[in-house]
Amino acid sequence: MGSPAAAGRSRSNRRDGVAGDAAHRAEERSAFSCDPGQSYIRCALMAAVDTLRAHAEEFTGITGIATEVVEGGSQLFLMLKGVRPPAGLFALAVTEMLFITDKMYPMSAMDMFWTDVGLTRADGRIPQGASAIETYQGRQWRRFSWHRNGVWNPTRNGVLDHFAFVEAGWATEARS
Repeated sequence: MGSPAAAGRSRSNRRDGVAGDAAHRAEERSAFSCDPGQSYIRCALMAAVDTLRAHAEEFTGITGIATEVVEGGSQLFLMLKGVRPPAGLFALAVTEMLFITDKMYPMSAMDMFWTDVGLTRADGRIPQGASAIETYQGRQWRRFSWHRNGVWNPTRNGVLDHFAFVEAGWATEARS
């Protein structure tokens, strides 16, 4: 049947070219190990948080944008700090951003994103699909109800992919 990589099922989504070395594979396995006495569900939940943290760290290393993972009930919140939207498009030059997923990450797709409430267009208009204000983690956020039309690939870094989705949406917003 061939190797997983040859069949397009490679587990690693690292972009630095060293993902295949033995030390990295051992580190990857140990990062998500569970005590045999723990329930399968508890192990899966731990893996979701650990995977999101690993993806967030890779995202920070590539973009320089600081992140924080916060657990909240059945949800996982990823806060991105110091995000710079396209110059001149929005009223704010810098915003915090929020991605929300659940404890099935990366199997469950990220959808939508949230920003500081003040992130309106530079001309004062509300961006398309961004009129709702919601409260998460003790603060208010502007929800961008933008939905991906493409396929979510759980074998890739969902944080990088979702941020690329946001940037593509901003490019579309700039043309409207």
